[in-house]
Parts: sequence; C-alpha cells; structure tokens
Amino acid sequence: MAEYVVRGTVNLLAILILGDVFSSKARRAWLLAVAAVGIAVIAEVITLSFVAPNRIHRIINMIFCVIGFGISPFIPLLMADVFEDQTDKPWLRLGFLLPATVSLVLSVLSPAFGFIFYHSPGNEYFRGTLFLAYVIAYFFGISIFLFRTLLTIKRYQCKNKGVLLGIVLFILFGTSIQVFWKQFLTSWLTVTLVSILGYAYYVELLEKQDVMTHLLNRRSYEQRLKQLALRGRGSIIFFDVDNFKLINDQYGHQFGDTCLITIASVIRDSFGKIGLCYRIGGDEFCVLSECGDVKTIQEAKLTFLKNIDLAQEKDPKIPYISLGHAICNPGLGFEEVVATADRQLFSYKQQRK
Repeated sequence: MAEYVVRGTVNLLAILILGDVFSSKARRAWLLAVAAVGIAVIAEVITLSFVAPNRIHRIINMIFCVIGFGISPFIPLLMADVFEDQTDKPWLRLGFLLPATVSLVLSVLSPAFGFIFYHSPGNEYFRGTLFLAYVIAYFFGISIFLFRTLLTIKRYQCKNKGVLLGIVLFILFGTSIQVFWKQFLTSWLTVTLVSILGYAYYVELLEKQDVMTHLLNRRSYEQRLKQLALRGRGSIIFFDVDNFKLINDQYGHQFGDTCLITIASVIRDSFGKIGLCYRIGGDEFCVLSECGDVKTIQEAKLTFLKNIDLAQEKDPKIPYISLGHAICNPGLGFEEVVATADRQLFSYKQQRK
C-alpha cells in the first residue's frame, strides 16, 4: 500500500509540473484534470486501506468509492480541454458531460441501491448491476479525447499524426486494464505517462506553429522544403498580401493581424487537402505539396480566389492576394522551382498594379 501511495504522489507531482507550458485557459483545464486525478488516486488509496470487516471501514469505503467512481469519467474530458482551445457550443458541451453526469448520479446512489458498486456487510467490494454505465461513461470520455485529438491534428496540420493517435490508444489500453481487471492498478500511471507524452508532443507542436495564424512556421517550412528537394518532386505556391503596409497604416496593426488570420484560414481551407500551409514571413505565406498535377493545383487556386472574394464581400477592407506557383519536374531542380514560383508571384503582383 505504501508503494501505491508513493507512486501516486510521484505521478501527481510529475503532471502538475508540466502545466506551465500551456496557455491560461488550457492551464485551468490542466489543473482541474490534475486535481481530479489527485482526488481519484486518494480515494482509491483509502478504499484499499479501509478493508477491515467492520461498519466504520465499510462506510468510509463506500464514501470514497462514490468519489472515485463519480469523478474519474470527467478526467478524460478535462484532458481533452487542455489540447483544444476551440470554444464549443453550450449544448454540445452539455452533451459531452451527460454520460459522466449520469455515472456520477448512479455512483452517489450506489451505497443504497448497488448501481455501480456495493459493499457487503463484511465490507467486501462488488461491482454493481449498472457497472456498465460507468464503463460507458469513462470510455465515452476517452472517445471525446480522441475526437478532440483529431480536431487538433486537422487544425495544426500534424504530419506525425500517428504519434498523437498512439498516445490516445495508449491511454485507452492502459485504463482498460484496470476497468476489466481491478487488481491491476494501472489507470493513474497511464494518465501520468499520457500527460508527459502529450506535453512533449505539445511542445514540439508549438515549435512548428505560427502563434497568430496557427499555420506552420518558417522553421517547419524550411525543413519540409529540404524533404521535398531530396525527393525531387512536389509543388510550391507562394502568397503575398498586396499593400499590407498600407492596411496597417490606414486601419491599425490589430486589423492587420485580423487580415492575416483570415487569409491564413482561407489558404488552409483551400489548399489543406493537397499540401501543408505555412506563414513564412510577415505577410508572406506558402503551400508545399507533394502533388505534381497541374489540374489539381489550378483547382485549388481557383477555390482560393473564390474564397478570398467571399471574404472581401463580408469585409471590403480585406486586401488582395498575389500568388505564384511552380511544379517540380525531372528537368527542374527544387531551387529553380522556388525561384520560378517567386517570379510568377512577382509577375502576378505587377499585373495588379
């Protein structure tokens, strides 16, 4: 028992230390998740400690079983909030919480009715008639964690998405062991390891992201460009905002930032299916793609121009965008591809003046 208490304490300290990397909103979710894990671990330690066949131990055991079973389905939901800063609609958030809330109510009623668990007069623990409701609520929370993970993959253009999915499958596997075989206390160790793995992944993610637009940054662009150059295939599309200095001077830098965010979103929506999107300078963007099909690139460009027109209809102050592209072929090295796309961009910009 002492070993389990020490291990639980170390786990809590490990995941608590990691919280400083997150934004204030994500940090709140992180701290709530840590607190929930802490309460659940303490509850589990107490239920494992008070096992004597007497009335006092039985009451203490039931109280902390209520706490442990009641709180644990909320933990994966809190973990999901750490890595996804999109604001859900209120009705959707309530829907996410419903199974965990039902499980909580059944847990509270279990000492009297034996829904999730019950204790015999001799203080023996048994799973209740509706224990499956707890299992469903917990794994529903895991599924929401997976859903949010997939949204994060899409939003941040994760190239190594297999790693993130592997982390989710790991927590699913690790916590399942204890659900089905209660003698193996693996859940909180799994949560701790997932937290550390998620932290490492999140830090790597941030290093490759442009903070404002959430596109990939210059560092990531240069790495990807080298990969495509080595493979000798692919295409590149450059974008440049027309008269962006004038936009900042006339409407202020805050509106200028709003323009960049809007343009980045249009680029991602238009080209995200065929390549990776980058912000490579102040008002300069790029798409790198393995696609070498001229028709596919042209269709994406037309979609982009259409979407920019729609954005300008909503706000006429949104500036025009110049673009140029080039496709690698056996007779054209990738350095020349970059130069060709840059020349085409400059030519496009000159024609608009």
